[in-house]
Amino acid sequence: MIHARQRGYAIVLGAFLLGALAGGGASYYWSQSAMAALLSDDRSEARDRRRLAAFTRELELSASQRSEVQAIVEKYRPEREQRARRMFTECGKPLLELKERMDAEVRRVLTKEQQPRFDALLERRRQSFWGAKPEQ
Repeated sequence: MIHARQRGYAIVLGAFLLGALAGGGASYYWSQSAMAALLSDDRSEARDRRRLAAFTRELELSASQRSEVQAIVEKYRPEREQRARRMFTECGKPLLELKERMDAEVRRVLTKEQQPRFDALLERRRQSFWGAKPEQ
């Protein structure tokens, strides 16, 4: 009797653990997919598509209105991206200064062989965030 009860507990515990693993794996996959979408080169276009879809749905835009709104959004995209970069650069200056101090301390810990690889890693990360050099 006790052995059967322990087996039942083990089965319930096993099912719970498998469910937790599956849920954790699915959450990890979703978060990585969401992060990749945010960091992809077309994030601005994707944001514009979502915005246009929301406008269409919430405002019940006609096909011609949708086309006109899409043209307006596309017309202002380059300027909006430029201003967003400038905003991040100017408003984020204290955070960027802290990051530069931290990176300098990390660099001092590294060997002469590791330092160029560290610089390349920082450059790749900067490129993935900005896509191009931010305006100073």
